[in-house]
Amino acid sequence: MKKTILLASLALFISFASKAQFEVGQRVINGGISLSNSNYTSANNQAQSNFYFGSSISIGKFVRANHLVGFAINYSNNSQNQQSPPNTYKNSLNQIGLNYFSTYYKPFAKNLYGFITWSIFGDYNFESDNTTSSGIQSTEKIDGISAGISATPGISYKLNKRVLVNATLSNILSASFTSNKRTYSNSAQVDKYNSFGFSSSLNNINLGNIGIGFSILLNKK
Repeated sequence: MKKTILLASLALFISFASKAQFEVGQRVINGGISLSNSNYTSANNQAQSNFYFGSSISIGKFVRANHLVGFAINYSNNSQNQQSPPNTYKNSLNQIGLNYFSTYYKPFAKNLYGFITWSIFGDYNFESDNTTSSGIQSTEKIDGISAGISATPGISYKLNKRVLVNATLSNILSASFTSNKRTYSNSAQVDKYNSFGFSSSLNNINLGNIGIGFSILLNKK
């Protein structure tokens, strides 16, 4: 009798696990857009404005029932404008990034998965600072690239056959290299600097590191 119950339980678990798998060849897409703008003017004619725009999109494909691979691209612009007559300051930072990711899923129960995503990323940054002080204008430009790898664990729940709800823990493990070059409009000086960083946070997880999102499962082609 015990043997029968054990075999029945094992068969039920295998049934749930098999139903929890994804279809080989099925595609997954997600992305988002964020936009913000603020303006401030004081009584003494000092003014400040801030603008931010960001967008990202990723698409992946299941190469195995539990293995998703794909690419993501993102772009952002962050601009700031300050005026304190006769002085002005303008800053604009643009960033574009490309990311290759590989995600492995492990079913825990029906429609519930744990996963870990390994990413290889590269970013290009362009920043300009324009300053007018006492009638003298100056411009500083910064060009930079960064590249690295990261690991992001999380859980997914298959809400229906088209939507996954994801919860992730960011900044668990990452390593990156950055190289920047700064030039000046009123000087031939060129500043270069490189940096390498490694971080790991396997305990005392901050709630700010938890992300919630959605993924859309497309029809298999």
